[in-house]
Amino acid sequence: MTAALTLVSCGGDSSSGNPALPSGFAEAPLPKANISAYVYVADQSAIEIPGAYFADGSGAISGPIIVNTVSAWTGATVGNFGGSLSLASAGDASSVERLFGLNDDRAVWSRIIGSALYIARGNGFWRESIEKSVQDHTFRSLEETNKEAWEMMKGLPENPPLPPLAAGFLDITTLDIEGMARKGGVNLSGVTPALGALRIKQVAFGVYGDPINAIPERIGLDYLKSTDLGAVFVTKSGYPGFLLGFLFSNFAGDADLSGVDIGDGVKAYSRELDGLHLLVANSGSSVVFALASQPSAAEALLLSALPK
Repeated sequence: MTAALTLVSCGGDSSSGNPALPSGFAEAPLPKANISAYVYVADQSAIEIPGAYFADGSGAISGPIIVNTVSAWTGATVGNFGGSLSLASAGDASSVERLFGLNDDRAVWSRIIGSALYIARGNGFWRESIEKSVQDHTFRSLEETNKEAWEMMKGLPENPPLPPLAAGFLDITTLDIEGMARKGGVNLSGVTPALGALRIKQVAFGVYGDPINAIPERIGLDYLKSTDLGAVFVTKSGYPGFLLGFLFSNFAGDADLSGVDIGDGVKAYSRELDGLHLLVANSGSSVVFALASQPSAAEALLLSALPK
């Protein structure tokens, strides 16, 4: 199945100011470090993660690990990675930590606080910043860490068609978004430069769906296409709303999008993606993306994020 990316224009900024977010997201602790990407996952109940996820070449934990929440952060490169797992018990945290400790090159640093396991991987100042923040308990909320991303979060849907499961942000000025998408089987060539031309720097996102309960051993494009998971991405252009509307045709050309007529005289642009449907609209100075495996689901997500 192929899908199309559709781009339309709307009036007014996309911001309800009271978005539906995963439980605990607003208070979730982030370390004091330069974070380029962040995701927080919290289902309505505990989540099973396969023990194979925690293999380091020396073996894997037998059976799934039960987690309540997951947080992950990266620096400018995915080699600088950190995160926290809120596990069901301190014993589970110790089991995962012991496995990390088997790594001969000690590439992964870890620390247990209660039933939460914190990890950091990478070299130099970034990893040291994570370690020091955890050891000194100098955590901050997203609002304190990145006010721009926090304000963008307010543009996410207040009443999405499905419950929120995850949320976070991406700094597209420091991350290789297209490279990350290619690893997931999605071709976004040309999109990052096009976003840069609109003076877009950061993107906030939310992921929505029915309770997932268990995460499979491999999360790829096929898995995403087989679920009801959908996502909304919200960002702000450096241009005012009236000017952004005029620049959308340039954005479409730079992103290799094709113009289409979606009815009622509305000019849109489309691009084929493998098995996923992406809708894009600008609302004032905001740009809103909705991604889902079905066109109707993407449309429902997009409409839930746009001003009524």
